[in-house]
Amino acid sequence: MNASTRASSRLASSLSPLLSTEQAETLANDSQHRVKFLDASWYLDKSRDAKGEFSRERLPGAQFFDIDQIADATSTLPHMLPTPETFEHAMMYLGVENDDTVIVYVGKNCFSAARCWWTFKYFGHENVHIMNGGITKWKSEERGVDSSETKKLVAGTSYKAEPNEALVMSWEDILAKISSDTQIVDARGAGRFHAKEPEPRPGMRSGHIPGSVNVPFGKLVSSEDFSLFRDLPEIRSAFAEASTF
Repeated sequence: MNASTRASSRLASSLSPLLSTEQAETLANDSQHRVKFLDASWYLDKSRDAKGEFSRERLPGAQFFDIDQIADATSTLPHMLPTPETFEHAMMYLGVENDDTVIVYVGKNCFSAARCWWTFKYFGHENVHIMNGGITKWKSEERGVDSSETKKLVAGTSYKAEPNEALVMSWEDILAKISSDTQIVDARGAGRFHAKEPEPRPGMRSGHIPGSVNVPFGKLVSSEDFSLFRDLPEIRSAFAEASTF
């Protein structure tokens, strides 16, 4: 890494994890940055095809981060973290290198951007951000999109994953924390938290972990588009209402 790239990397890492569309476009147009846009859309509603939507329309140069595929294939549970080798292999095909500035975005009413962001953080990628408002806000501001045919991915980069185990807890760890001063926060909707609504995935029990508090993710994002985070005072208010701080 040369001096210019190091300075560029420091600038990107000093930015907020949440970028505006303007900030994202400015970074992408800065020749000192290697910016990689990743569409991490995933929908619980299977009537929507995230990968199909990406193929039809995406940010220029973007690749599709498949949350279903970049996962632990040996687990009976969905979306468990992949092995370092699986993540490295995925990054090679997506053209992502360790020093790249990764900007994650999603489609309208999609809430999976934060999961992709956290996955990169877990594997030691420093410069990773979420573009607030996703492709919907980007298009509303008349910024360019790519509707050309997607190209087959070919491994062409190298990547080294360095997992940060401090970002993950096992169920045994959670059990040990229940009677401690640690506050567990449940981001599901209130109906599921209070066992008044069924779980969308089969075989899952209703209710919540003892001692946990409920901060539904819907209170942190716009009711009109889940890809758009609310302002910081509103987010603080949501946590204060749950008495988590």
